[in-house]
Amino acid sequence: MVNRIVYIMKDFLRILVIAAMAFAVACQTNTPAPTPEPEPGPDPMPEPTPELTLNVEVTNITAYNAKLRITPSNDEDEYACVLISADQQPVDVDDYEQMQFIIAQFMPAVFTGVTTHELTPLMPDTEYVVLAFGIDTATNLPTTDLYEVRFTSDKAAESKAGITSIELIKLFDAEAIIAIDRSYRQKLGDCECIGIVEAKTNAECANLYFWWYETWMKVEYTYEAFLEDLLMYAPANNPEIMDMYYSMDVDDTFFFAGIAEDDKGNLSDIYYGELFLLTEDMVSPAEEVIACMPERTEQR
Repeated sequence: MVNRIVYIMKDFLRILVIAAMAFAVACQTNTPAPTPEPEPGPDPMPEPTPELTLNVEVTNITAYNAKLRITPSNDEDEYACVLISADQQPVDVDDYEQMQFIIAQFMPAVFTGVTTHELTPLMPDTEYVVLAFGIDTATNLPTTDLYEVRFTSDKAAESKAGITSIELIKLFDAEAIIAIDRSYRQKLGDCECIGIVEAKTNAECANLYFWWYETWMKVEYTYEAFLEDLLMYAPANNPEIMDMYYSMDVDDTFFFAGIAEDDKGNLSDIYYGELFLLTEDMVSPAEEVIACMPERTEQR
């Protein structure tokens, strides 16, 4: 009897254990699982910077100049620009190769933001090309498409005025001027003498452009090269005060060249003067020129 009771008690305890385990499982099943904390994601990608675009405009075209305006799509990115004649533009290459050629051969100016320029001097009735593109100045490589504007300068009209002579009126020694006033040492640079030069025309003109040249240039320079050099600087005063150099020997001669511009912007043919020497025995007293010095135009 005792054994039976013991057996019944063991069986009862086994049932309690099983029931307890079932209850525990049921509790775990009915308890909602905790929501996991979201893991931090990667930093948001920055908005991509739009590719630089350029609006290139050429306006006010005449025989000798035009106006250029370039408007970029932003003011931060750098871009390059060059003006060349159409016959200088490479052929049979794609745009990227053309931009590389421009960078290597012409070393174009680099800008940011809106830029405006006077395209001068131009040759009359000549086709030109403005080329512009984004550039990475660290690598010297193009970064955008190539932007191109072609235009042709106007045909030249005959000027109402022309130069009939350009003459050296007086010559002054630079060291003699500096001896009177040492502040002129910087103003005169390394020139040896100062000339007062006057041009005469056959009619009233709006502007005069004239300068002195060494004799070898008369042979080596083309008409276009003289025209470009003369128009590269501001119109001259008349008379003009010029920095000059003494002749080293009897064969070291100079000549004057110049052009006149009428009130409609038409240019005369280039005037070429006779050859001349510059020697120290030609100089006048330095005191005579000091009062005129502030009037001279920007020197070359």
